[in-house]
Amino acid sequence: MAGKLTTSKLQSLKATGKDYKLCDGNGLYIRVDTKGNKTWQFRYKNKWEPLGSYPTISLKAAREEAFRAKQLLSNGKDPKIEREKQKYQDEYIFLNLATKAIESRHPTQPYGWDSEEVYKRNLSILNRLILPKLKTLNIKDIEPYQIAKVLEGNTPSNQNKMKNLFNLIFNYAIGKGLIKYNVARDIKVDKADTKGFEFIDPVEDKYHFSELLRDIDTYKGQYNISMALRLAVLVGFRPRNIVELKWENIKSVKQDGQEINFISIKAEDMKMKRDFRQPLSKQAYDLLMEIKEYNGGHAHVFHSTNSNTRYISKESLSKALRETLGYNGNSKPKQHTHGFRKSARTYISSIRSKYNWCDDAVRMILSHSKANSIDEIYDKNDFLIERAEMLQLWADYVDHIRVNSNVTKIDNVG
Repeated sequence: MAGKLTTSKLQSLKATGKDYKLCDGNGLYIRVDTKGNKTWQFRYKNKWEPLGSYPTISLKAAREEAFRAKQLLSNGKDPKIEREKQKYQDEYIFLNLATKAIESRHPTQPYGWDSEEVYKRNLSILNRLILPKLKTLNIKDIEPYQIAKVLEGNTPSNQNKMKNLFNLIFNYAIGKGLIKYNVARDIKVDKADTKGFEFIDPVEDKYHFSELLRDIDTYKGQYNISMALRLAVLVGFRPRNIVELKWENIKSVKQDGQEINFISIKAEDMKMKRDFRQPLSKQAYDLLMEIKEYNGGHAHVFHSTNSNTRYISKESLSKALRETLGYNGNSKPKQHTHGFRKSARTYISSIRSKYNWCDDAVRMILSHSKANSIDEIYDKNDFLIERAEMLQLWADYVDHIRVNSNVTKIDNVG
């Protein structure tokens, strides 16, 4: 039927300042409210019956629900009354409880997740990794061994995320008086590898590090990914802070007669939940100014080519390193995007005694806390000048490695 909705059409629907509805056919409509929230509705006999929100209820699922409602009408039954009858029977079904539990954490709710991105990530984990095996079960019948079976085979990181969702769902059911105990609470997840993110040591393995720099410089993929990787080498940021970077975060200040360009990030966007300033080397600042000529019309430094209001994903950087450039541990060493933080810290630590930098200044290159918790509260010195010197020497070292990329033995610079 002409005019039917599609997933891409649904994703593109935006708030217009007033409620509006679009028809999919067979009495099914999508309603978009003034805030951009989307809900499914079924129209019959001049009545509107809500079917749930999108994307929690997919287009396919909404169509199936509308088809069932049509069948009830053809048998002389009122869909709303029949849904009310089934409500009590369905409220114990895991799928329904899981849907309600995750919606209780929607960013629009009082105690929701901090961002739409976090909500969508958890919704994806629920739909991909949990619901396929448990969605039709009565929550009262689910045993701990079944939860452990669902976790089995997933990475430790995903197991932790899944365990958190199980706790959310079972605690939600307890709060509704449907069950007495959270049977997921004591389930053990696999421990993550404590080695941390793998990286090429820029001091001990100069040859492969220089090869990595050369490969990044000649990367033939998307412009924003190429430039984001080049910046990641220089600034010591977590991948999230790289891809989410906005032009408004680039600032400058005069301190002790010295002008310092830096990136300023608010506490809510930092893992340690405190405001953070990271000085920029001349190379990093020049790189950003080069990018600005290309991307300056967008809010984000590395905007998404699919949206003016979004940015590239941190996964796209990992994929470029792992798959396109081949740094996956096979023909070349492993290098994670997060590993560039280790690269910068490793070099800076190797020359710190020469410049008498204090422990806290070196630690704060990676936005880590000061060693003393009392100092963390009362001492607000963020060692901006010292860290500017560190990162400039690191950028100079990177340049030195780059121009000597075919030399297998390179003396330290700085």
